[in-house]
Parts: sequence; structure tokens; C-alpha cells
Amino acid sequence: LWEGTDQLNEDGLAVERPQCQFIPDWSANNFAERDVFVPQAGGFVTAACTNDSAGPYRNCGLDALDQEKIQSCSPGDPVNVSIQLPATSEPHLLRVCESSAALGTGVACAYSAAVANYILMAGSNEVDFTCPAVRDGERGAGGYALYSAPVWPDDAAATDQMLIDR
Repeated sequence: LWEGTDQLNEDGLAVERPQCQFIPDWSANNFAERDVFVPQAGGFVTAACTNDSAGPYRNCGLDALDQEKIQSCSPGDPVNVSIQLPATSEPHLLRVCESSAALGTGVACAYSAAVANYILMAGSNEVDFTCPAVRDGERGAGGYALYSAPVWPDDAAATDQMLIDR
């Protein structure tokens, strides 16, 4: 059986959920508390890797390019970014993430939540992706942020030497 909620879908109709029959005191042991550190900017994706994570799929050790500056675009439109990596650089991973209007910054995203993921090689690289909508922004707003790191953490980072042309 289903019941309505106070949430509405894009057509203005109530979102339904399964009806539940709760047992007495169902929430008596439904509480936990734990201290966590929440950084002012970034998150686990921009924090140092602590478990020998390596390779393009890792979710740590990335640096925000352009100080997590939001790059505006029109949602659904193609975006092309040219990135020049110094000739002596080792391969770098590049992650394209959504941005937040409320936070005024990029949203450091995990590999699986990225708009796009690329491996950059020394020299010129072309990166193409579709502009994501800013979920907490005005209707029709789009934007993204770029994050990068060497593919292998022991390689020297060249993120501060990248030339980005939008």
C-alpha cells in the first residue's frame, strides 16, 4: 500500500511512499552520535589520502583548480575546456564536478558522482562534457568546478602549472 507525502514532484503531484506499520517503541534505539570533522572547504575528496589510494578512481588527494571557482555554463549545453599540462608532467586525473550556488564553490565529488573524469597527459588536452544544472541555484543556472591530482600520488603535482582555456 502507498500513501502521499508533503513532497511534490515536477508535475505538482504528491510523491508517494510505502505505508509502514510501526511497532511500539520502534525508534527507541534509533539514535547514534559521533564527532566528525567537516572542513570549511572541500571534503574527503580534497583531503590527503590515508590508505595508499592510487589511480584515477580514488576519492582523495585532489586539488581544486581555480580555487574551486564556479564556472558558469548553460545546463545541457556542451562544454569544451583545453588544458595544457607542462611537458615534463606525469599523467594527472581531472574530475569535473557540479557546483553549489548556496556555497559559492564547487562540490568536490567522488569518482562515481562526477560529471566527467579524464586522464590528462603532458601537453595539450581537450575535455568535453555536458554542462550540469546547479541544483541549488536559480532555474536555468549551470556550473561546474575542476579538480585534479597526479594519477599516482608519488608523482609531482602540476595542478598549479596547468593552463586552462575555456
